[in-house]
Amino acid sequence: MGPRVEIESPDGWWDYVVPGKESALELTLANRGDEPALDLQLQVHPNPPVLMVENGWLRANLSPEDEAYARLSLFADENASSGYYALPCLITYRDGPTDERRSEESAAVIYVGQRLNSAWIYLAGAAIAVLLLLSVLLALGKLRRSRRRFRIVKD
Repeated sequence: MGPRVEIESPDGWWDYVVPGKESALELTLANRGDEPALDLQLQVHPNPPVLMVENGWLRANLSPEDEAYARLSLFADENASSGYYALPCLITYRDGPTDERRSEESAAVIYVGQRLNSAWIYLAGAAIAVLLLLSVLLALGKLRRSRRRFRIVKD
């Protein structure tokens, strides 16, 4: 079968490109084949809305089932619409046993846009908790007042 190099796109909440700002992103290259990929080179080419890629070059040797990480610095257009975009990449490597040079064009799927900051999630949770606590306190107050009305005093 030989080497089979794949790009694994980032999928975490922290892996995204903010429009109009420089953003760090990490791509994973994995050899899913049964032979090593020698002198592996990754070249990342900017494609709108990504305007600039720094450190878009990686050199590594990958054994079967091995991974290499490319840390990129991306800059996206400040007017870019939020969504998923393809980031074109060129992967070249030498096949281990035959020493044949192979080249593959691939793409990493990246998210461009603002993600909901986790601080807002905690703030919203705290606000809901406060509202629930206030409603419980109001219900208890009404319950206590209603008990007072039904007391019968005997002489």
